[in-house]
Formats: sequence, C-alpha cells, structure tokens
Amino acid sequence: MRRPKEWKSWTMAVLAALVAVLVSAPPAAAQFSQSQTTVVASPSSATVGQTVLLTVNVTCAQDPSRDWGVVIGDGTEILVDGLPIGPDGTVQYQTAFATPGAHLITAVYNGNDACGSSFDETVVNVSEAPTPPGQTPTLPCLLACGALISFNTGDIHNEIDLG
Repeated sequence: MRRPKEWKSWTMAVLAALVAVLVSAPPAAAQFSQSQTTVVASPSSATVGQTVLLTVNVTCAQDPSRDWGVVIGDGTEILVDGLPIGPDGTVQYQTAFATPGAHLITAVYNGNDACGSSFDETVVNVSEAPTPPGQTPTLPCLLACGALISFNTGDIHNEIDLG
C-alpha cells in the first residue's frame, strides 16, 4: 500500500521538530543542582500543649523563595503545606502537640528550576504536662474543713470534737 506524499512530509516535519527539541534541550542532570534542607525544633523536648518553633533552612543555587515553599509533616500528618520560604532560605513555623510521644517532624522542599528536592527530619519528644500540686489548705480551712475540728449536727445538740 502506497501512502500519500503529504503524509510523508507531515511525518518528517514532526520527526524533525522532535529531534530539534531533543538536541537543543540540556541534559536533565545539568539542569538541577542538589538543594539542601535542614529542620531544627526548639525546644526538642516539650510537654503536651507547649509551643515548639520549627525552623527550616533551604539552600539552593537559585532563590528558593520564588517557588512552592516547604511542606512540614508530623509522621503521616501534614502540619502545613506550601509554607513560603524567605529570601534568606528560612521558614519558621510554630506548633503544639496534643499527644505525648516521639513526633517525627519532616520538612520537604520540592525544588525549583535550578535545584532538585530535598528533605530533613528531626524528632520532638513530647511528654504529659505535669499535674499541678494540690492546693495547700489555709489555717482557717485547717480548723474548719474537718482537718482539726469536725462538726456533726444532731437532732437536739451540736457536738464539737477537739481531738
């Protein structure tokens, strides 16, 4: 079966365009340099409900602040997605944990036109908040709240027991 001449011309034009794109495009490895991400928790040990400051630093050959930002997660839960990176490559995020235990914090930078993605992890150890001590009774309460003097009401008379 013979194909029309137009089909051959069209096929050659598409093939030539594809070759031109592949030849002119730089290799993928040359486009990206490695980024570096670090995350630090302050404090690294906290109690339930206590505020923890997470500081993420991203280094990249190109300004990382013009891209999608940073994702911060706690285990499998995303705490914040797309947190903007400052011009100095730093992101800060405050959080508090509702449950005790070791919380694995992951910070992920998704990369940009010049740098590939990178991530870092840290652990925040969270303990139960200490129970506040009981209230110390005052002198009037010691006397009247049943500690030293007890009052009993009866049918006809009241008794005071000093002992």
